[in-house]
Amino acid sequence: MTAKEKVRKHLARWTEEQAALKRSSLLPDIARNVGTWILPTLAVSLLLTALASSPSPGASLESTHGCHRYTSTGDVAARELARTAQTGAETLATEHNGTYKDVSLTTLHKLEPSMPISPRQAHRKHEGAYLLSASGTKNSYVVTTHSQNGDTYTIRRASNGSITLYGHVCGKGRNW
Repeated sequence: MTAKEKVRKHLARWTEEQAALKRSSLLPDIARNVGTWILPTLAVSLLLTALASSPSPGASLESTHGCHRYTSTGDVAARELARTAQTGAETLATEHNGTYKDVSLTTLHKLEPSMPISPRQAHRKHEGAYLLSASGTKNSYVVTTHSQNGDTYTIRRASNGSITLYGHVCGKGRNW
């Protein structure tokens, strides 16, 4: 075997070893990268689903009278959307020196484009709810969502900082 052939054989073996090493190390890299975002996302999703689907004590009272909408898919989506809008309002205040004056349907939608702000957008995105209204003042804001079955959910931040969660479900108003 000549020197050239030995070098070629050695390079071929080295190239194969490098390719095998890359293949064997690629899977842990993918798993490591996926684990950094998919596991926390899955955990948060499961937690939100569990929290949103667990009925409140008031819901069980209404359920005996024929209204099961508090735990329906549309109502769960409306409450989740209201919480998303609340987070958006707080984010806007953080970015604007603590004032909520910029809270509106448009600014919240610009901040979170996946948030439907009309029945058409909700239908197109296969969502069970949309943001019905949003407004703010210097120290307070109100966001209201509308579920596919007509119920509404409102989160109101008063100027003293207190938060009120109010729902109009099955024709009756109550805190949620």
